[in-house]
Formats: sequence, structure tokens, C-alpha cells
Amino acid sequence: MAKIFLAVPQYKKLHDFEIERIKKELQMDWYEPVFKKGFHPMFDQSVGDLVNAGNHKIRICINTGDGNLPRARASSLGIWRYEYDTKDRCDYMMIVDDDLSFPPEAIDILVNDDKPIVGGVYTFKTQNPQYTGKACSRFYKNQIAYSDRPFEIRWLNGGFILVKAEVLLAMIEKYGDLEYDIPEEHQVSAKKTWSLWQPRVYECDGQRIFLGEDWAFCQRARETGFDIWADLRVRLIHWNAEYGYTISIEDEENTIPGWMTAEELDWLTSRSKEMGSVAEIGSWKGRSTFALLSACKGPVYAIDHFQGDPNSERQKVVGDEVYEAFMANVGHFPNLKVMRMSSLEAAKAMDGDRIDMVFVDGNHEAAKEDIEAWLPKTRRLICGHDYNRECVRRAVTEQIGEVETFQSIWFKELT
Repeated sequence: MAKIFLAVPQYKKLHDFEIERIKKELQMDWYEPVFKKGFHPMFDQSVGDLVNAGNHKIRICINTGDGNLPRARASSLGIWRYEYDTKDRCDYMMIVDDDLSFPPEAIDILVNDDKPIVGGVYTFKTQNPQYTGKACSRFYKNQIAYSDRPFEIRWLNGGFILVKAEVLLAMIEKYGDLEYDIPEEHQVSAKKTWSLWQPRVYECDGQRIFLGEDWAFCQRARETGFDIWADLRVRLIHWNAEYGYTISIEDEENTIPGWMTAEELDWLTSRSKEMGSVAEIGSWKGRSTFALLSACKGPVYAIDHFQGDPNSERQKVVGDEVYEAFMANVGHFPNLKVMRMSSLEAAKAMDGDRIDMVFVDGNHEAAKEDIEAWLPKTRRLICGHDYNRECVRRAVTEQIGEVETFQSIWFKELT
């Protein structure tokens, strides 16, 4: 068990009406704030799940109201150093920005990597096609970005980064000239800190380029003698109110829009290879359906009314646009069997038929009814998505009991 100083710079507290609007848009009626600090619901839930997991000792330090990012990060460093010298020492300082969400196992992955500095990679929170899906990090030229293990990176985004204590101590010693006093009005225990995130100009590949706060921190760490590492197994969502953005890796073959991570798609592919038939509850535009169809040699039943959710801005549907996109993406597979109807209607239509594998990824609030309808029809493996959502987790527990998980996939072997 590691002792982790979790530094959270909260630049803006969300008002209750903003949180309610986001909850409605994300269909999170079940959500109750864990920390009651005006955080984005998805961030708040992520930190709550991390603490409840109990795998590590977490000391949460919330730095509220400072919109200057280099100073906010430095203030957290000052508090970490003060407590390191005077209280129970933390082995790591972990910076997590309050507009990110993550699975609780993300921290386990980074700790087990055992690197001096390591973090997850996230994208810009914008719909500008020039930036959407692209990493807020700088890779080396001709960089191989491994999806199954950490790899060294030039400069890492700093909103989800784990730093060993020895690294911070060495950087403080090297950059003693960056020490400054923390104003009393900040009302923190620490009286001094070090501006390790101060932006700088750096000569790189024959050019003088500007390094923002997080890249500047990484460069100073490298000049102190430490490598920077990234781990793509840590899948992060960067939130702009109700819109969440995930990174796109260029070597991923499946570019269909959706919410499944590359590793979750790999999991679906590997399991459906073993099956003679699969039923998928909720297909949207076919991202997960593509993985199932690519591997299963028998029929794959795609069950969806393709009408989206009229209460969601992200999933409003006009006419047949989603169905047409779905067919354009996966309609060429000969083993595709489309059942354009609700989950319960499809369960009745299947009558006495049984399916080797059932994947439940429809309406989160209807997860209990979906499992109840399809569990008797499942022969070998029942599984589903979004186990990180409380309504789904509750439905699974009530209908099935204890299950295994992979990222946000839950699953139960029946034979």
C-alpha cells in the first residue's frame, strides 16, 4: 500500500445548478456528491471510488480558487514538502485535475509501473477537429506508443501524473533559486514552495520553443536526471461540462465513435473469439459491435432501437442517422443480425433460443431489467459496460451478485 498525496487544484467550484444540469445530461440521477466541494460529478465519483477501493492511503489536498496553474501546482508542492518534513510522509505526490475522470485501478497501474514520473495521457477538451483526440503531451519523433506497458515520453501532460518523493526532493535541491514565499492570505500550513512549473523557453531540435507549466516541469525533471513515462492503460476522460473527450491512438483500427476504450475492445474481441453466438444490448454506431463481429464466427445480434435518448444532448437522434451510421460501419459483416427493437422486445422474440455471450450496454437505468431478461438466455458468459456507474453496479449486484471486472466492463462466467 502506497501513501499518496493527492493534489487537486480546483480552479472553479461548480454551482449546484451547474451540477444538476450535468447530472441530467449524463443521466446521473443517482449521483450524490462524495466530497460536496462543487466538483464535476464524474471527477467526484472517480475520487470517491478511489478512496473507497482502499488500495492505498490517500491524503487529499484541495487547492481552491487559484486560476494560475503554475502557482496552484506549486502551492500543493509546498504543502506536500511541509508535511513530508513534519508529519506522516507520503511516498508520492499525485496531481489530478478536477476536470478528469478515471477508473480507480488507474492509480494501481501507475504505482505498479514503479517509474520516477509516470502518468496517463489525455486529450484537449474541445470539439475543434485540429485538437480533438490528440494528446496534450509531446512524444519523441517516431515514438512507439505501447498500449500494454509504460513507455518513455518527452513531455507529459500534468493533470494526471504520479511523482515519487525522491524526484521532488532532488528537483527542489537543484532548483533552489525557484523558491518563493507563499502569501499568508492563501491560508495554508506551508510558508514556502518552489515554482517547478514555471513556464520557460527551451531550445529543441534547433528551435526555441515555449514550454507551458507541465512540459516545463517535465523538462526540469529530465535535467535533474529523471525520465518521464506515460501509460496508455490509464484511460482518462477530459470533461467540459457534459462533454467528455478521450484520446485517439493512431494505430487503433477501430475509429468508430463510441465510449469503449481500446483495451475494452480488445477484451471483447478475445472473449467473442471463443463464442458461437453473441447478443449485444445497445450498439449505437457500432464501435463495440465491430469488435464482436470481427471475432465471433457465428451470429452477432445487434439489439438497439437506434433512437438514442431524447433527454440527452449527446445522444439526440434525428430520423435514421444513427442506424445509417451503424450500417455504414458494420453492415458489411455477413454474421451481423440486426434486431431493431428494444432489449425486452428482442428477449421475447428470441423465445427459447440461448446465446453463448450477452453483452449489456444499453440504457443504464434499465440495466436491471436487461439483465433479468437476458440472464436466462445466456449459456456461457454475461457481461456489460459502465460498471463505474452506480446504477449499473447496483443492478449487477442485485441480479447476479459478485462479478469480475476489466476496466469498466463487468463479467460473470456461467460455465
